[in-house]
Amino acid sequence: MIQIALTATAWWDLAHRRADQVRGPKTVWAVIIVVNFAGPLAYFRWGRLRSGCQGPVERGPSAPE
Repeated sequence: MIQIALTATAWWDLAHRRADQVRGPKTVWAVIIVVNFAGPLAYFRWGRLRSGCQGPVERGPSAPE
């Protein structure tokens, strides 16, 4: 039952995530997710890009001291 929930959650997340928020092709991750517990766990650990990892942060001008 837990495996089904993990797989369904991973597929749902993959389907609703933009391609630029996923490491590698989404179709490859869709196949990997099928592999027992390891597939969904691998997707959640390595397949998704975290929001803080999308590039350098642009900072505005510094406030005068």
